[in-house]
Formats: sequence, C-alpha cells, structure tokens
Amino acid sequence: MSQPIALYRIYDLPWSTGAEQEARFRRLLGYCVAAVLVLVLILAWLPVPKQSPTEAREIPKRLARLVIERQQPPPPPPPPVVKEAPPEPEPVVQEQPVPKPVPKEAPKPEPEPQP
Repeated sequence: MSQPIALYRIYDLPWSTGAEQEARFRRLLGYCVAAVLVLVLILAWLPVPKQSPTEAREIPKRLARLVIERQQPPPPPPPPVVKEAPPEPEPVVQEQPVPKPVPKEAPKPEPEPQP
C-alpha cells in the first residue's frame, strides 16, 4: 500500500496580513491619535502674545535694502557682440580635360528586298 497524500490548500496570499498584525496596527494607531490629541490640547492652552494693529515692527536694514533693490527694474542687457565671420575662400576648381566624344557610326539602312 502507498502512503496517502495530505491535500490541503493555504488560502492566504503572501501579502495579506494576519490578525496579529491588524491588532498591532490598531494599537499603534490609537497611541498616535492619543499623542496628537495631547499636543493639540497643550498648544490650545498656551498663551498667545497680543499684537497691536497700529504698532509696526521694525524691519532690519538688510531686508529693507533688499526690498528696495528688487523694486528697481533690472538694467537692460548689453547689446550682443556681433563677430564678423572671415570670408570663406572660394573653392579652387581644377578643370579636368573632357574627353571628346567618339562619333558613332550611323547604322546603315538595310536594303529593301526586290520583288
């Protein structure tokens, strides 16, 4: 007798998550949400300095100079420098002797047969 083969199939895909991973994810998500809520509450209770709308803050001199420089239009670009190309030398054409065509003899007409 031969050994029976156990047939079974795993229905989980390699990228599917298990119950343990889901529970760990939800626990970490809860911790993160709680931490963000605590930070939001702390920031909400911090005192905010009041600013008067009529009081102007002093601008640093370097920043004021930069703003004034940006308001001026940029100087026009210098005219492009045109370089004259040296004249191209004319190509020297060497004349080759042209052979004279040999006259072809005109074909002689065939004599017509006499009846």
